[in-house]
Amino acid sequence: MTSDDTLQAATEDLRWVQGTCIRCNTIDTWCKLHTLLWFYEHRDFRVTGPELCEHLFQADEGLMRAMLNDLKQVGFLVETDQRFGLSEAPDVIVCLGYLSENFADPQARQRLIERIRAVAPDNTERGHGF
Repeated sequence: MTSDDTLQAATEDLRWVQGTCIRCNTIDTWCKLHTLLWFYEHRDFRVTGPELCEHLFQADEGLMRAMLNDLKQVGFLVETDQRFGLSEAPDVIVCLGYLSENFADPQARQRLIERIRAVAPDNTERGHGF
């Protein structure tokens, strides 16, 4: 595979991520991306908003609750007894696996952040935008 082929494949993958994972402008802030990646790494955890604030060192419980509800509404998270966990839907797991893998690579991370910025360029959600 040539460098151009690799770049084209990466571009196609990012288009897929933008269309599937970043649907409805859901993953439009750093905080949401960080939260989803945390849930992906801790798939067996079920936490309340305040507990997640402690895990992520996030002080604004209102913002966290709003984010969790947003992510639940589009199917990334499930809620039972006010405890949130990652959805077990195969498309969610594949999407977050892709995001996690690419987030580990600095260049892929930058391309991913640029794609997310393009989805919601004016989103500054209390300083948590990209």
